Amino acid sequence: MTEEKQTLSTRCLESIKHSILKGEILPGEKLHCENLKHQLDVGMSPIREALAKLTATNLVTFEEHKGYSVKKMNAEELSDNILTFAEIECLCFRLAIEHGDDEWEGNIISALHCLKKIESGRKVDYSVWAPLNEKFHNALVSACPLHPLIQIRNEFYKRHQWYVRLSYKSVDSATIQANYREHKQLADLAIKKNQEKAVEMLMEHITSGKDPLIAQLSTQGMLNGSS
Repeated sequence: MTEEKQTLSTRCLESIKHSILKGEILPGEKLHCENLKHQLDVGMSPIREALAKLTATNLVTFEEHKGYSVKKMNAEELSDNILTFAEIECLCFRLAIEHGDDEWEGNIISALHCLKKIESGRKVDYSVWAPLNEKFHNALVSACPLHPLIQIRNEFYKRHQWYVRLSYKSVDSATIQANYREHKQLADLAIKKNQEKAVEMLMEHITSGKDPLIAQLSTQGMLNGSS
């Protein structure tokens, strides 16, 4: 493969992946090469190469005579993915607490302050809340010294947010009841270096929403075996 073709293939892969993770292409939807070719203004070859690579990421599936489509998980797969993310996130958080310095603490406080402005006990637009919530959770683990682990964590975080985003069919108008008290407790425990309680609370923070999330996606027909 030439360098130019590889670059085009990579660009196509990232563009398609971005559309999937943003919920612009839903689980079960077909990925038509011809449509993608026109949307991305490239030839057919880099599109096919990108889709073939995406089948290895658990985002895209390929069936003979049916072609490519966005993967539709079952409830067990989704549960395993969320629990795996929770374990990785907590490992990064544990290491961040161990190695965190004043700059790390300042980043947490700053991110928490941004959340406080909108998490005031009322419902908030999901599209407004989500990037601030991501900034806060990124700050919590930012002092983890193992960069390869953080890279893995970042990929799982994107997947986790994909599941959450899918549960809101209309992201622009969807609202959530944000829990500022829980975020503040997480920040306080981290800054006080109370590692065990902080990690325990983060695990609960992530996993407590697992079953309701799976139920919601099943109701919406986003999972295999759902109506």
